[in-house]
Amino acid sequence: MKQVVPKTIGACADLLYELKHKRLAIQKQVDEIAEFESKVKEHIINTLPKHDQTGAIGKVAKVTVVTKQIPQLQDKEAFYKWLKRTGEFDVLPSSINRRAIEERWENGKKVPGVEPFTAVTVSLNKL
Repeated sequence: MKQVVPKTIGACADLLYELKHKRLAIQKQVDEIAEFESKVKEHIINTLPKHDQTGAIGKVAKVTVVTKQIPQLQDKEAFYKWLKRTGEFDVLPSSINRRAIEERWENGKKVPGVEPFTAVTVSLNKL
C-alpha cells in the first residue's frame, strides 16, 4: 500500500479520521484475540497441575507452565520507610504520576525537579 500524505489539511483530516477508525477496528480484533489467548493460558494453568504435568506437546508447539516469584507491595508504609532509610530509589519506576503532579500545580504547589513540558497534539472530531 503506497502511503501518500494529502496536500490539503482538510484531506489530511479526513485521512487521519479514516486511519484512526481502521486502526481501532484492527485493535478491537487484537483485543479479542488477546482475551481468548488469556483464557487458553488460564485453562492450561488450571488444567495441567491437576494431571501432575508441567507441560504438553501439540503438533506445532510445546507449552510449559512456569512459576516465578514477582514483587508485590504488601506494606506501603514499611516499604517507604525502608526506601527513605536506604535511599535505594532504583526500585521505583522512573515515571511520575502525571495527574497527581497536575493536581498539585492546580493548587498552586510546586514540585521540585518537575517542570511543565508543552506537548503539541492533534484533536480529531467527526463532523
